[in-house]
Amino acid sequence: MFSDLIFDKDGNLYMLSGSSEGRLANQGRDYTGLSQIRIDRIDAADYRAAYNRAIAAGQFATANNAREPIINLNGIRNKNFAELPAQLIRSFYMNLMMFEPDGLAAGPNGSFYVSGRYTGQNPGAADSRDEGFKQSRIYEVDIISGQVRNGGRSVFEVPKTSGTQSKSWYDQFISDTEGCAELPTISAEKNITKRLNDRDQFTVTVAEKNPGTNPMGGAPYSESVTTTGQTTGPQTPTRKMLRGRDHVYVLKEQMAGDSASSLSDYNKVWSCTDKLGRNVQVRGQREEGGAFLGEVTSPAVNGNLTCSVLNSPKVTSLTVEKRDGEWNDPLPGAVFDLCEDTNGNARCDAGEPRQGERTTDQYGRARWDNVLIGRRYVVDEKSAPRGYRPAGAPQVVTTAQQNPPVIIKNDRVRGTIVWDKKETGSEKFLKGSVWTVRDQHGRPFEVSDCVGETAQACSATKLWQDKDPRPGKLRLENIPWGTYTLEEKTAPLGYVKSTEVKTVEVGATTVTNDRNEPVELNLGVIYNKLREAPPLPLTGGWSEDAFRTAGFAVLGGAVLLVSIVMIRRRNRG
Repeated sequence: MFSDLIFDKDGNLYMLSGSSEGRLANQGRDYTGLSQIRIDRIDAADYRAAYNRAIAAGQFATANNAREPIINLNGIRNKNFAELPAQLIRSFYMNLMMFEPDGLAAGPNGSFYVSGRYTGQNPGAADSRDEGFKQSRIYEVDIISGQVRNGGRSVFEVPKTSGTQSKSWYDQFISDTEGCAELPTISAEKNITKRLNDRDQFTVTVAEKNPGTNPMGGAPYSESVTTTGQTTGPQTPTRKMLRGRDHVYVLKEQMAGDSASSLSDYNKVWSCTDKLGRNVQVRGQREEGGAFLGEVTSPAVNGNLTCSVLNSPKVTSLTVEKRDGEWNDPLPGAVFDLCEDTNGNARCDAGEPRQGERTTDQYGRARWDNVLIGRRYVVDEKSAPRGYRPAGAPQVVTTAQQNPPVIIKNDRVRGTIVWDKKETGSEKFLKGSVWTVRDQHGRPFEVSDCVGETAQACSATKLWQDKDPRPGKLRLENIPWGTYTLEEKTAPLGYVKSTEVKTVEVGATTVTNDRNEPVELNLGVIYNKLREAPPLPLTGGWSEDAFRTAGFAVLGGAVLLVSIVMIRRRNRG
């Protein structure tokens, strides 16, 4: 039996129908005599759509001098007319026997009220207490369980008449129940801060934790919605579901089928607010079986209880440690960029999301926060610390909840030391010098001037070897960092050994310039004076050419003397 209509603030229409003694929709069912009630809903959007379809099709009827579109309810009449779907949203047994519902209303405390009358006895007949049946009453009803609140007592009943003979008020129906309070409802929605992947979509559901008996069969009442598109912020909510005061509702979030990420990749939190914006606690928030769950108890207030699950991608931090390639010491001053490798080519390309440049501190560390978990990132060194070579190819990292430091080592730029050996006053390059180089620990290394036609003639196989084939020009390469002294051990032939001692510092600020480009450490020119006396070789005073001339003269005299001796012996014989 159709009983009453009620609208919510959104224009959705709720229709109450029911039967006493368990009879509903002529199905002939009998459920122990309890009153069976159902509530159907027609959504405002569906009504507007059906109304517009009827107008477009020119389907009108005239009633009370008014011409209105013809709309069918669930197709139970003329199939040629526009359909208006009605959805069963609640059915329950009301634990009153032989009570025929006539009205439905909501109260400000989040309860529902059902009015009706008893059908089991002539309302005018007196009982043993001479009171008769109080036929028409209003009850506060739990629409989940069907239980009558207030200890089973009515909240209103038609009053007795003053005369025992009439009792005429008892026979009046309370057919419709008026009320201005909003219906108590609950809905769930998704609030997205950012999607980890464009394919990620979410399904949110609100359902009764302990649903009552559903006379019409089917699953427990729930509402679900799945997000679409790429927008962020609050998404389209579920349809509003009637809620029972003090009942517990389960809130559930799941990833939609074609999503690329998993729910565990996101931070999640459920929150609920009533119509006044007050927070209603959500308990038991947990991730379980691929779903994020929470539970909320329906408060004693009418209006909609809006429950929202806020998602934001889980983030972590990523740290780079810059170290010396030889001694593993931390290196400050290295500049790094971090980008998300969306195209998978292990480089930071234009258009790829970047986290910004960082410079390593005194501990050699650079850190990025708010890095997405489960993403592929490229750590790209933009500039090495002064005195160090660039690290080479960028490093690729796939982030997790906890990330060990990304250790990147740099090799030192080793030193190149050059100097010239010249004759004092003539700027003539002198070959043949021998040198002693000592490191900071006093260890000596001998270096000899290498002379050759090509560079290959002086291809050093040892660290302390001259690599410049030109006479009087010396070049030491690949020198480790440290403090060195240089002094001449043996002067070129015919020259006085220099007593000058050169000190050179090979380090980060000397092997490169301000642009971190390698430079030579030039010790300049070290001069030697020509020997003047005594006239004997290797005692100073003669140049190398004079020694050679004298040598040839001595050799010639010796040959002449030998020839004379041999001629005389031959003549004697």
